[in-house]
Amino acid sequence: MKGAFSASGSASPIIGPYGNWKNGDYVLYTKDPGEATPAELLGDIDGFNIGMRIMGDPKKLLSSHIRDYYTNGNRFQEFKRHTNYAKLKSQVARFIFWYRSKQILGNVLDREPIDCVTFRTPPTLAVTATNEFCTRFRTDLEDFGCP
Repeated sequence: MKGAFSASGSASPIIGPYGNWKNGDYVLYTKDPGEATPAELLGDIDGFNIGMRIMGDPKKLLSSHIRDYYTNGNRFQEFKRHTNYAKLKSQVARFIFWYRSKQILGNVLDREPIDCVTFRTPPTLAVTATNEFCTRFRTDLEDFGCP
């Protein structure tokens, strides 16, 4: 996968690096940690899916949700039932906006409203990050709406 890079000027790829098990050790293909590893993204998908299961049946024990998910679930099929490319891109843009605003303003956000026009998220970063996610998981995200 080609690398997608952050708007902050960092040379770290948004998704990366990849690695493999070798003689009992996990060896990275590159030393550049990236903004998120594929394993972290899979954990995010799993957390999202389990959260959706909890919202659907809040009286069920968390341990039962987790057991059922990892026993009977298909993470990508379930993920696609709850969201799509457009929704994911929108959520990524919101996260970037608030994360960037918090970096710029610090704790001011806890006390005062902010001018959204001043701290507008660069739209290309949300698109780049979502497209990179789609590229990494393309075979698993069929019919997700990836470009």
